[in-house]
Amino acid sequence: MLNEREILSRLKNADHLALKEIYELYIHKLHRFVSTYIQDKEQVKDIVQLTFIKIWEKKETIDLSKSFKAFVFTIAYRNVIDHVRRKETITIDSKSDKLYYDESFIASDSAEDILNRHELDSVYTKSLETLSPKKREIFILSRHEGMSNREIADKLGISVKTVEYHMTDILASLKEYFIKTEISVVVFIFFIFFLLD
Repeated sequence: MLNEREILSRLKNADHLALKEIYELYIHKLHRFVSTYIQDKEQVKDIVQLTFIKIWEKKETIDLSKSFKAFVFTIAYRNVIDHVRRKETITIDSKSDKLYYDESFIASDSAEDILNRHELDSVYTKSLETLSPKKREIFILSRHEGMSNREIADKLGISVKTVEYHMTDILASLKEYFIKTEISVVVFIFFIFFLLD
């Protein structure tokens, strides 16, 4: 099994082979993550590739004492936001809670404004505390670790259908919690899918 800390140490020292190993560790998770919000396969591919370019450019800033996964997915998140800005607007499909592009929603700098971590972090933490330990574990594996429903099912020894059931229930519960705290549904969707620290 690859030792991620050792790989990151080499990456910080500009080892190209280390970047290739990081690529192999994260390519599929990043592809799934970006595909959650962007439907065009070529655009997804471009954003994922850009994420690895940014990782290489920012390699010297990697803090080995902190979560590298958060570092990676934060870069991917910012690339998605930049893509949104270039497209100028997005909309929300209320049935699936996924983000799709059209010309009627968020403009310019508003995305980062509604994702102010200092204001929302405590709300997010408290919302997770309302979940049962099992549901909280499933949610973290999905949204923080970038695992697929199949990977979660295999890890926890449960069926994919059970994972899907729990995720549906989890998102409904968190959505209700956010509404009660007067956090808008738009912020809820961004927050649930993007906050990875």
